[in-house]
Amino acid sequence: MRKWFQRFRKDDSGVAMVEYALLAPVLAVLLIGIVDYGNFIHEKMELDDLARDSVQYVLQGGNYTDIQANVIDQSNIYKSVDKDQLSLTVTPPSQQCECSGGASVTCTGGTCPSGDYVRGFVSVTISATYKPIVTWPGLAANKSMSGFARMQYNW
Repeated sequence: MRKWFQRFRKDDSGVAMVEYALLAPVLAVLLIGIVDYGNFIHEKMELDDLARDSVQYVLQGGNYTDIQANVIDQSNIYKSVDKDQLSLTVTPPSQQCECSGGASVTCTGGTCPSGDYVRGFVSVTISATYKPIVTWPGLAANKSMSGFARMQYNW
């Protein structure tokens, strides 16, 4: 019996296969996590880009109410995903005016002290729900994310 055990103790064939079998599931889970997190970051960047496009559309003379039809529905993020996987909500663009020091003024007829000019800003917030492949710590099943853009225009 002792010789039989010694024979197995000295035989190291198959060790690499056992190590691979133990590590493969861990590596697969890490790979899925990296892909899922990368997809989340990509969609967040797409939302920021979509918000910038929406602000630019408004500043170039587009109507606030046409953002959905003319900007969002035409975007890559809206075309490339299943509509059940992504729900977009657009907060109507807001217009703010302020002086160089950050003091708020009214956009029509507002004046700044010491000859400074009024700076106008248009901002858009677009919110979406991200549904990950697998629920991870820090990335909930329906993670809310938003894209925000604010651009300055001069009167």
